[in-house]
Amino acid sequence: CNDDVVDSMPEIDLCNYLLGHTYYVRTWPYVKSDIGNYLIKIYQNSTSPCPVPQGNDSSNNAQLLTVNAYNTCPQNGVFGSTINASASSGSNPTCASTGILSDVWYSFNSGSNCQLSLNISPDIGIMEAAVYSAIGSPEVFCVAPASGFYTITGLNINTNYYLRIWSTPPTEGPYLICRSE
Repeated sequence: CNDDVVDSMPEIDLCNYLLGHTYYVRTWPYVKSDIGNYLIKIYQNSTSPCPVPQGNDSSNNAQLLTVNAYNTCPQNGVFGSTINASASSGSNPTCASTGILSDVWYSFNSGSNCQLSLNISPDIGIMEAAVYSAIGSPEVFCVAPASGFYTITGLNINTNYYLRIWSTPPTEGPYLICRSE
């Protein structure tokens, strides 16, 4: 419900709608005795478009992290961001600060290594990170805040893992992430 936004005219901003669904707009007069025609205008606002979530916003769309050669991080890293990321369902990691977690997901295979070298370089904002052997399982590594080089040991050889990076509003921002041998 919204009233008197622009020049005493109601305006509704709607983002995150589902394509192919029907939406209904209910209207009524300001005063019961007001009767007449009115105009409804539906348009895409080009000056303030809806935010687009990250492609790896859910664990189902985890972005693959490739292995870089030893001593080539962070320069060979991948840019990422938690801006416009949504919170995943399930429990928060044990090291997480309180609140809503704007998180993104990555996946990797340990290959022949039982340890992982990871570099997380936030540009702005405060990042936190956790590694899981499966979605919904307890984390095998958790760090908050996450900034710098980390060596994660005790990984199983040739096993898929998930890396979750998050921030709490309003600390979302871009970062650089790099995985090396």
